Parts: sequence; structure tokens; C-alpha cells
Amino acid sequence: MERNEVAWRRGVFAAMMAAGVLLFGGARANAAQEPEIIGQEAVVYLDGRDEISVRGDDIKSVAYSSGSADVASVSADGTVTPVKEGNAKIQAKVTYGAEGKLQTKELSYDLRVIDPSTNYFKYKSGRVVGLTTKGKMLKEVHIPGYYGNTKVTAVQENVFDGNQVVEKVFLSDCLEYLDYYDWQDEEYTSSIFDDCANLKELHIGAGLKNLGYLKNMSSLEKITVQPNNQHFQEMNGVLFSGDTLICYPAGRTDASYAVPENVVKIEAYAFSGAQRLTKVKFADQLKYIGASAFEKTGLVEVKLPVEVNLGEHAFRDCSKLDKAILPNVLETSGGVFMNCDALKTVIVPNTAKEIYGQNFYGCSSLEGFQITDGDSRFVAKDDVLFNDYGATLAVYPMGKKDTSYAVPSGTRAIQREAFASAVNLKKIALNGSLVWIEHRAFEGCKSLAGIRIPKNATMGNDPAQCFWGCASLKEITVDARNRHYSSVQGVLLDKSKRNLYCYPQAKKTKKYVAPKYVYAIGEYAFADNRYLQKITLGKKVKKIEKMAFLRAKALRQATLPANLEKIESGAFSDCVKLQKIVIPGKVKTLSAAVFSGCTSLKEAVMGKSVKYVRAGAFENCKSLRKLTFKGKKWIGWFDHDPVFAEAGSKNYRKLVVNVPKCTAKQRTKCRKVLKTAGLHQKAKIKFAKK
Repeated sequence: MERNEVAWRRGVFAAMMAAGVLLFGGARANAAQEPEIIGQEAVVYLDGRDEISVRGDDIKSVAYSSGSADVASVSADGTVTPVKEGNAKIQAKVTYGAEGKLQTKELSYDLRVIDPSTNYFKYKSGRVVGLTTKGKMLKEVHIPGYYGNTKVTAVQENVFDGNQVVEKVFLSDCLEYLDYYDWQDEEYTSSIFDDCANLKELHIGAGLKNLGYLKNMSSLEKITVQPNNQHFQEMNGVLFSGDTLICYPAGRTDASYAVPENVVKIEAYAFSGAQRLTKVKFADQLKYIGASAFEKTGLVEVKLPVEVNLGEHAFRDCSKLDKAILPNVLETSGGVFMNCDALKTVIVPNTAKEIYGQNFYGCSSLEGFQITDGDSRFVAKDDVLFNDYGATLAVYPMGKKDTSYAVPSGTRAIQREAFASAVNLKKIALNGSLVWIEHRAFEGCKSLAGIRIPKNATMGNDPAQCFWGCASLKEITVDARNRHYSSVQGVLLDKSKRNLYCYPQAKKTKKYVAPKYVYAIGEYAFADNRYLQKITLGKKVKKIEKMAFLRAKALRQATLPANLEKIESGAFSDCVKLQKIVIPGKVKTLSAAVFSGCTSLKEAVMGKSVKYVRAGAFENCKSLRKLTFKGKKWIGWFDHDPVFAEAGSKNYRKLVVNVPKCTAKQRTKCRKVLKTAGLHQKAKIKFAKK
């Protein structure tokens, strides 16, 4: 979360507390505060301690004592020191009140002393960084306030990830942060209890400032907060921080819940996994629902405030969700209702401004949209949603059973993700008035076999992205009068044929020679093609853009031209049958992950001009046997990037790296650099003699 947001939230809460106003509509607290012990821990470890004090109005004196001094002693300033394992009652005799009206009150709490915390926790510089084997078997975990004289203020992320044993966690009053690496910038928040499926109770101490996300905790039933915590509050078992709802325990049995009127934000993952929850009432002043906030809940119907903003996947995988009333905006690529496969009814308010199709990816029951009465820029035509009073096709519902669709006359634009995952469509006829197709417009149209681009249409900066996931696409044709694009053998190029944009995923040609005039292979141009085995690029090709051949799973051979100058990141990533590659002499940089996942690659030859090899270039090239650098001298290509993870892992002893001639001093440095870049110690390094 952003620093200024956190500061604002804390300021609001502090101001409310200073004014004596209870967070959820209570009255001003005018009565004098009775004495109470703060800072007590129910459990203290032998290598730790407890620091207590007494809070209240008009306190004159406090005398501490221990009912079992042989188990735990207490000093005059409230420091409790454990002596041996056992139980003790810690007491405080308090004198308070106005002069002439002094009162005395006896306070106490029960303390249990157990074995040293180092039996359960691993520490570093005042934070818990891990659990011991014994610690991983604890059902009830008490995070200590101290080990020795060191105060424990943080628990590092991932300490409890996937722990299927722990059922209860108690956080000491000393603990401030549950995601040590992230709290300083407050830009990224982790989840240390991720996948703790049996965690039922979480008890928060007085000092906690940053909790992280509480997600994938399907059994969580109870959250408590020490009343003097200045950052978190609990109301009816639900956790809040000022005007933000942090966590609704997923294990609760309630079928419905009304979000309090003052809540402005619902935090990411706040309700995730609450399967018994079928209905939530939102107040109109709610402004933001975070990422995955209601993911995998039992909601049946959702009525959202018109001005609320939604984080990605906010209602993802709500398998019982039948009806949704939308806000004014569903942003691009949000996946808000992704995989809500029971969703049938979607109502768009007449005030709506933006609704994008990828938010309904996987909604296999969605067959249409309804618009509320009144003037609206959105209209529904044959159950398809249009924006701009019908000029822009916004969302084609993926649950429609039709196998073909003709874009109506008068439609001038197809919005981003408009046909996202429309898996039944085999044919889409684009109308002649169409002038703009946004990228990813046809993403996930798995049955679409072919498409024709009309004369006036353009497709943005990356036309290939329009057809991501079109696994059955065999050809793309273009109206000869189109001023932007052309088609050669069903392959999409620009009008000048210098840029190759898209080679269809289901085009069955095994060998392909790029047209001689092609200058650049575009981003994702050959991505996911399942049939192409051999590619030959013409001598004019100078650039292969990023991910150009990503997951081209049949590709065995790629012949690159001598004039090639640039191969961008991931260009041949996951080409699992590619066996050999020769990098031409003008290429200077082997970009990041360029051959990552090429599990059959046996030999790679680097041209004389290669100066840099970036991170992951040969990652997971398990069959790599020979890597040759053709330069005249060693120049330290790797910059200490992790280049070789799992490279040659099928038999490291057979991997040979051929290096240009070096001096003895350079050889020592070269070996060190190669090892730092991840080359396995069993691989052989051979230096040229000439």
C-alpha cells in the first residue's frame, strides 16, 4: 500500500480517538479510565521476558509482585523475568484517584513459562526468520517479545507459508511487522500465513503496525486485537484499520454480512475463501475493493456501488455467483469475474463509462448483458455489449452458443479484450466501417479458424497481440485496399512487407521462408505455433523482437541471417525441440531468457560480436552440450547475471564451454565469472590455443 495512504488512514484514526469517538458510531468516552495491566503475555519463554505497565487515570502508585517468584519474578518497573518452567500469577496493586478519594485496586494475570524460544524459532537481528523442526509441529504458536535482551519486532515473510499444523497464533505486544522486507517502503505487502489451511485463531498484540495480507486461510474463525493497538481494531470478529476492512475470517459460518457505513476500502484478500458467505451488502461510499478480495467466496449475487474501483480478480472463482450489478468502470485486464462459471446475469448501470471483456474471462454461462433504464452510452445488441452509443463493440459474452458472428454495420471500433475467451466462435466477420481494433481483441478465441481485416482497420502497435490464444487460427487475410497491412500465404505483415506481425498458431506448414523484404520479426509473431519445424529468415532481417517464437513447440531449426543485429528477450523461449542455434556475427547482446526453456538445445554458437549475455539466456537448457564463443578474445560477457540455471543438467559432465584465447590471469577470472553466472562445477571450460 502507498505510504501517503497509510499515513492518511492512521491520521484519521488518531483524530477520531483524540476526539473520544468510537470507530463504529459509539459515543464520546467521558468516564475516567479504570486501571488495567497492559503489555502482559500469556506465555513467556525461558530465554525471554515480559514488560508490563498499568494504564489508567490519576494513578498514584503501582506495586508489582509475583505469586510464584521461583517461576517468574517481577521488578519494580514491571519487568517480568522467567526463572523456570511453570505457572505464575503476576500481580499489581494500584493506588489511584483524586486527593482525599484514593482507591486501591488489585490487578493480575496468569503467566506460563515454557522452554527456550530457540527450540522453536530462528532469529536474525530482532526478527523471526524461520521455524525449527520442533517449531513447525506447534499447533499453538506464541511469537516471543524477547529472546535474551533482543526485542523481537518482526516476522520475516514466508515463515509460516504452507504450514498445515498451526491452529492458533498469538503475537506479542513487541511485534510490529509481519513482512519485514516490505514495511519500509509500504509499496508491496506479503502474506506470511499463506496456505495455513488449519489456522483458526489469530491474536494481535498492541504493537503491530503492518499485518500483511491474510489469504488462503480457509479455517480462520477468530481474530482478536489488544484494545490499545493504535493501528488495528476488531469489531464483531472482523479486522479493521481505520476506514479499511482488513480481514473477514473465511471460516466464519455467517451467510450474510453488511460492510459498515464508514468503510472506504476493502483490503486485498479480505473475504477470500469465505465459502459460507452468500451475500454482502456494500455501502454507497465504498471507494475501493482490493485484488482478490472476494476470491473463492460463496457469493450468489453482487450489487456494487457505482463509483467503486475494483482490483484485479476481485470476485475470481466465485463458482456460485449468478448475478452481478456492475459499477461504472471495469478496467482493462482486471479479471474481476474471471472463472465465475455460473454467472448468467450482468446488469450495466446507465451511468457506466468503461466495461472491458477480460473481466469475464471464463464466465461460460454468460450469454448477455442488461442496461438499466435511462440514457446510457452503453447499448446491448443481440446480447452483445456496445459502448459509445453503439459505435464500439465492448464485450461479446463468452457463453453465447453461436459459432459465427457478424460485427454490425456502423461499428467503428472493437475494444480491447472484446472477444476474450469466446470459445464457441469459429468465424467473425468484420464490417467495412471498422477503423480500429485494439490489441488482445480476440484473445482466447480458441475455435476461430480465420479472419479478414477490412480496408480501413488498424490494430495498434502490436497486431499479433490481437490474436493471443487463438489456437485454431490458420490464416489472416487482408483487404487489398487496406493501407496498413498485407497478407502473404495467410501471414500478417505491414503494407510494405518489411515487418512480419503474425504467423497464425494453427498454420500447418512445417517449413517457412520469410519473404525477402522482411526487415523485422514482430513481438509474439510466431508464438504458440504448433506445426512449424524450420524457419529461414531472409538476409534483410535485422531484428527479432521479444517473444517472437515463444512456445513454438515444433520448431527444430532456425536459420538466422548474417545481417541480424538484435535478438530481444525471450525470443526463442520454450522452443522445446530447438536443437542448435548459431548467432550471427553482428549480434552484440544475447538478451534475457532468449533460449530459456529450450530443453532440447544441444549446441549454441555465439558470433564474434557478442559482448553481453543477459540473465536466464540458457536457463533450463537441460540438454546443452556445447557452447562456443567465436570472439577473438575473452571479454567477460556475463556481468555476473545468473545465465546458466539448470543448463546441461541432464549430464553436466558433457557440457563444454569453448572460450577464446586467454592469458593465465584471464583464465582464472573467466572461470570465476562463468561459475558466478551459474555454470555447473562439473562442466568443462576449454580455452582456444590460437
